[in-house]
Amino acid sequence: MKNKIIGILSAIIILLGGGVAVNQGLELGGGRSRLVNVHTGITATTTSAAINISSAEKVTLYVTQQGTGAVKHEVEVSLDGTTFVDYDKLIDNVANTNSQDITRVASKSFAAAGTETLDIDMSTGIFDSFRVVTSVSSTTASSTVQALIKY
Repeated sequence: MKNKIIGILSAIIILLGGGVAVNQGLELGGGRSRLVNVHTGITATTTSAAINISSAEKVTLYVTQQGTGAVKHEVEVSLDGTTFVDYDKLIDNVANTNSQDITRVASKSFAAAGTETLDIDMSTGIFDSFRVVTSVSSTTASSTVQALIKY
């Protein structure tokens, strides 16, 4: 019953223009998680609604581009859910040698179709919320961003 109520409330919020689609109650990795559709099929520069992560342990973004052309994804974080600043410590999913630390980036850009992951490093900061700014400068590209948030 609780999941049905959460689903109905999420649908009402989306219909009223209040945010992003949320799938509550996933049991992944030994804890409660939620999957959030941040952007779906974006074809123009767009800033997502704020997504609350105030009690999150881990946040992973799955970024997918369809088509070709320049698309750039940036993350902004907030301490109060109102004022956002650029987050330049995204952990990029790149291959490193054993002697390198993890690679941190300010953004992720695409020129062709593909999927990448980015992590918001919750071990070095605590945030109320984040949002994704997706810049699309091509008429042949679209982008989808999902966030998996573990509590």
